[in-house]
Amino acid sequence: MECWVCGKSIEGSPDACPHCGALTQESTVAPAANPIVTKRPVAAKTDATGGVIPYRNPPALIGYYLGVFSLIPYPIVTCPMGIVAFLLGCAGLMYRARNKAARGSLHALVGIIVGGTCAVVWGYWLKTGQLPWQ
Repeated sequence: MECWVCGKSIEGSPDACPHCGALTQESTVAPAANPIVTKRPVAAKTDATGGVIPYRNPPALIGYYLGVFSLIPYPIVTCPMGIVAFLLGCAGLMYRARNKAARGSLHALVGIIVGGTCAVVWGYWLKTGQLPWQ
């Protein structure tokens, strides 16, 4: 059997996944705090942000922040920062494709688009001494 949250294989038929703690779909045991039995299992682990910040996908999160910080017009520092943001955004998308429980596709895309654009613009500025739109 395979866990519906983390995608890892589960031997036997336990009530919860031993890897991530999510209730299995075959589970008939209701949580003690919730007397109402739902048909769809609820994941046991959640974060305080409601899943907005992808803590389970560090490359996407770091790529996002580096991409945003690469918008600062200081090209000696932010051009390499944009390159790293682009690469980490790509790594975040690949991590998301392999790990079903990880989120952060939009964070990875922001790292790719913003970081890549800033790397090109600041690189051009460093090479020629002027911005492309001047």
